[in-house]
Amino acid sequence: MPDTPQAIAEKGEQIYAERYQADYEQRFPSKFVAIDISTGNAFVADTPTEAILAAQAEHAGGPFHVIKVGSSGVYRVGYSGSHHDWIFGR
Repeated sequence: MPDTPQAIAEKGEQIYAERYQADYEQRFPSKFVAIDISTGNAFVADTPTEAILAAQAEHAGGPFHVIKVGSSGVYRVGYSGSHHDWIFGR
């Protein structure tokens, strides 16, 4: 059983690619999938939280890996380019 965040992510990506990706990208674009690493089961929902809750309802122990269908990552991180110093107010 994978025991580090990196190993869990790699196993989750592997399971998703092998079992679910082709089908889910057609049926569930932009939805979220929680992959139960221990069983290989997938749980589709509108939000990451809902996907994890659905997975936990079946198997509380996890671990789980969350994927946004059709995206390279679950979350996007942005930067506005502002150089305002929030600590010193400059």
